[in-house]
Amino acid sequence: MEAMSEEHGHLNIQASPHRFKIGERLRFIPNHVCTTVNMHNEIWGARGEDVVEHWKVDGRGLVR
Repeated sequence: MEAMSEEHGHLNIQASPHRFKIGERLRFIPNHVCTTVNMHNEIWGARGEDVVEHWKVDGRGLVR
């Protein structure tokens, strides 16, 4: 990971020894999510590969 913004992770694939494939899934753990959360109706929390939490976003779309 080269950089991270509120909605995007930026990879420098040329600097990585891993050869990424089209469609390969990556997992990023965001460090700041307030504007991203506002764009969704619900949030799912995971621990490892297991979904362990589910929350409704009560303030969805209310930021002005």
